[in-house]
Amino acid sequence: MYPYISNNPYFQYVYHMYMSNSNKQICDSIYEEIRVPLFDNMSHIVDFNISKNLLTDLTSCRVKNIYIICHSVTGDKSEFANIASGLLKNSKNAVVSYSRKHREDNKTISLSNKYQRIFNITGCRFLLDSVINYINTTFNPKNSKKIILLGFSAGTSLIACYLGCRLMKYKDTISYSVLVSAGYHYKESMTKMPALSQFLCVLNLYTYFYKFHVKYNHTDILSIYSNGFTLLSYIFNLYKYAGFKNKEEYFKFHDPVNYLNNIKSKVFFLNALDDFCFPGSTIIPIISKYKDTKSNFTFNLKELGSHICFYKNYTNKETIIVDYVESLETHEMEKTNFQQT
Repeated sequence: MYPYISNNPYFQYVYHMYMSNSNKQICDSIYEEIRVPLFDNMSHIVDFNISKNLLTDLTSCRVKNIYIICHSVTGDKSEFANIASGLLKNSKNAVVSYSRKHREDNKTISLSNKYQRIFNITGCRFLLDSVINYINTTFNPKNSKKIILLGFSAGTSLIACYLGCRLMKYKDTISYSVLVSAGYHYKESMTKMPALSQFLCVLNLYTYFYKFHVKYNHTDILSIYSNGFTLLSYIFNLYKYAGFKNKEEYFKFHDPVNYLNNIKSKVFFLNALDDFCFPGSTIIPIISKYKDTKSNFTFNLKELGSHICFYKNYTNKETIIVDYVESLETHEMEKTNFQQT
């Protein structure tokens, strides 16, 4: 058991949100922001936050691993800057922070996907494919570095759907992926989500996508109720903002459960039983289903950890996630060396 100040998962998440804001100072020391035109299906312009050690020498032999962090639904570069900083203490690691945004009229909004759906809370796999291609082309032309995907919450959905989608061109360049607090089955999770979790989810989404609510005449969070929405139905009605015909079509396109069986690459999952967003009742059946049938899946289920938190020290913001990721890389290196001998 980790030395938590409190075992209350909601307290941990509130602390995470506070920490995300205070992490902005860390970002200044580890990241440089660059704006890149990615000519995929719709010629997006994307902002990357790339660790300075990768930009200093594009062909640096010291960097062996490039971690691409895919954030939670409302996350940006500061959300997991403490984890990025922890990874960067090892000189062989570089980090790319990628969130689901692009620029339009000089303002940052939710990026549109292949079908021009503007409200895409889990992320655009087509654009992620272009991101990976750009990173490989620019920073890894000789394929001497490992590309590792590190996802959190909604970012895990983006990665799972990306890895399981046959249309992705560059997914085979990924060495392996680490998914922290994956939901596995979003639709079922939402139906079993505790009321307080629903409230936090709605409040978070409403605050982040405020301009879209104004567009749809939901000028304040109370207007959600005046339009006949309950908390849960509000979550289910996100498909309307995304441009899908109905929620069934939305979940068919974005729910990880529809892609897990198609994933061929190696994936490591880190979950907690006290996750308030994705209850154990939805996590455990999926783990039971795949742990013996998918040899490329490795599950690590902790008793404590809350949702994307896994704190072991509040004072210096330490989490077990950095230790976990580092241990995986050590394991992978040892396994590779054994196979070579």
